[in-house]
Amino acid sequence: MTTAKRPKEKALLSKQDIVARRKALKEKKLGSSNTGRRAIVGVFVLAASVLSFLSIATFDRVDRVGPGFRNAIGPVGHAIGEAFRGLLGIVALVVPIVGFYAAGVLFLGERDKKRWPQLLSFGLFLVSGAILTQLMFREDPSWAHAPGGLVGRELGGLMTALFSTVGTVVLVSAIAVTAAIVGTQFAFLRFCGWAWAKSLVLADQAKAWALTFWAEQQKRLEERKLEAEKAQAEEEAFLATLDDEEAELAELEAAAAEAEAAVEEADRLQKNQEEARARALTEKEKLRLERERLAIDREAARLAKEALKSARLKEKDQRAQSIAALTPGLLDEARTAAPPAAPAHQPTQPTNGDPAWAMSFFTPQPPPPPP
Repeated sequence: MTTAKRPKEKALLSKQDIVARRKALKEKKLGSSNTGRRAIVGVFVLAASVLSFLSIATFDRVDRVGPGFRNAIGPVGHAIGEAFRGLLGIVALVVPIVGFYAAGVLFLGERDKKRWPQLLSFGLFLVSGAILTQLMFREDPSWAHAPGGLVGRELGGLMTALFSTVGTVVLVSAIAVTAAIVGTQFAFLRFCGWAWAKSLVLADQAKAWALTFWAEQQKRLEERKLEAEKAQAEEEAFLATLDDEEAELAELEAAAAEAEAAVEEADRLQKNQEEARARALTEKEKLRLERERLAIDREAARLAKEALKSARLKEKDQRAQSIAALTPGLLDEARTAAPPAAPAHQPTQPTNGDPAWAMSFFTPQPPPPPP
């Protein structure tokens, strides 16, 4: 048991010694004058990085003619932005980011470690980024500078003439990736490995999610099929009910139409009867009026006959009176003028119901004038 505990205690003591030694080294570093200078330089590098970042980010081409400056750092910021944007184009924003990294190295990095490979890598990264930006974006007259700045335009044109556009993109991309790996002390490579592992995990999760989603969609599809079949059955039942109701309504409408036709026929018959009755009454009224007219005509004829008869009687009376007045004188004249012998046979004349002796006076004598 004792032999097993001794290595653990020795290991524990060794860890404590390591922590103590590291603490002593940090205190020694902080106590040295070189550390203070690094911190001061780091502060200025950080301030310069912030100023350059704001100058480049808020750069506006209108500030060239004024009035005033829209740049957040003023005319100095406009000059800084003009210089970096004119030299590197859009990639100029990487410069203050490199400054932030350099300030962090000055604050927390190891003092004895060589940094020139990182500086060279960052320079290559800026140049390759400017070339790629120049090849990716087309120059626009509205832009203040070329997309890759002076470096990207000149070097990009030269390399495109030597390696063509595709070859230049491949070569410069390789240089940029190598510069990122060396400049970040393989942090970029570790980040790529982490991103690849995460992408594999995400791919597995996406695959599992896709399979689950597919299973859920299949299940929902089956449910939708069942619901569709159920809905179709309900719809068919509903349509059958509607058909029955429509048939019943058609029968009711037919019965109603027959009833209406019977009512219309009855109304027509009643109307015809009323019209026949009216015509009969009209005929009766016409007959009555005709009878009244005939009676009036008969009465008028009777009155006319009576008037004619009275006129004839009156005329006869007048004639009789005139004849009675003329008879004595005529008899005397007749006696004096009578011939010696009368003819044996004399033609008879119509008497119209009057005496023969009276009719003999009408021929020679005209009727007396009316009084």
